[in-house]
Amino acid sequence: MCCGGASVGLNVNAKYVVCFDNNKKVIELYKKVYINDSLYSNYVFYNAWLSNGEYNQAKIYKLLNYYNNSEDYIKDNYFSDTFSGTYFSYSNAKFIGSVREHLETIKNEVTEREYYILLSSLLYSTDKIANTVGFQSFV
Repeated sequence: MCCGGASVGLNVNAKYVVCFDNNKKVIELYKKVYINDSLYSNYVFYNAWLSNGEYNQAKIYKLLNYYNNSEDYIKDNYFSDTFSGTYFSYSNAKFIGSVREHLETIKNEVTEREYYILLSSLLYSTDKIANTVGFQSFV
């Protein structure tokens, strides 16, 4: 349940309503949380960090290693066609879009929490290489 948008399946032993849910530490103290947030990316983050779904750390590291060291899956995609030359260089946009598309193809092979952990990692990485902050140039 939630009081605004996203909901995260947590234990039901304790309840807490977070009206402005930007404090992960407060949320971690409670087992049942109502989150007031309709932004899908935050839903992804809360499911990655706070859900009590199963995940295999070795599987996640193996996939992250594959994404970072292989080019087998990288191809032109919607993200590279739409955002290259704007917020991202062509090669970075191609990489981001390819990882995102690959995540969708393996969605049935990973647990829900593993999927959200990998997607969270992609979202945070994307933010780090975006050409939108300070004196950063195209990567």
